[in-house]
Amino acid sequence: MKASVGKKILLIFSIVIAINLVLSTVNLVSMDQMREKASEVSDKRLPSIIYVSEMRHLMDSLVTQELNYVNSTNASNRTEYALAMETILQQYHEVTKRYEAHLSIKEEKELFKQVTNEWNDYLALHEDIMAEGEANNLEKAESILRKASWNLSSININMNKLVELSEKRTEELSKESDTLFSTAKITNHFSCARINYFCNTRLLVISQSI
Repeated sequence: MKASVGKKILLIFSIVIAINLVLSTVNLVSMDQMREKASEVSDKRLPSIIYVSEMRHLMDSLVTQELNYVNSTNASNRTEYALAMETILQQYHEVTKRYEAHLSIKEEKELFKQVTNEWNDYLALHEDIMAEGEANNLEKAESILRKASWNLSSININMNKLVELSEKRTEELSKESDTLFSTAKITNHFSCARINYFCNTRLLVISQSI
């Protein structure tokens, strides 16, 4: 009789351990998924918004220097503005390379490609502005700059879309993490209640059979 009772108790604890292992695995998987989503927000979504903001700032800085360039009649000043623009263009190139490495959404990649193509079109006009400025055709250079402003409007629209995509994805990830956390919490609470009930009822049955 004692051996039989001992075996029953051992079986009960074996089942409890097995249930705990399964539930622990489920919770670990949920936690891992939550970490992945948090990592995407911190490593991709937030940096993407920052990079787009930097790109926009550099683009605005370039336009400011171009305006200074076409409105200046002093050759020395125009040289200074030209050097400043070279620096801005280099910084813009570096930021876009870092941003490109963070692209993970198909629509985001397509929009970035559009921005890149539009920026290349703008750079072609920028080269024309610089060429006309070097030839002292400042009125023509200013005319090209006004034309180039249309390209910038389209770039700004697509940059806004890129930011909206990152914000939307961040919101989705946040909701998914909340759902995982709630599910894990409910599962854990339910499992504890079920295990306690199972142990108490089995032990009661065993005690009555002794």
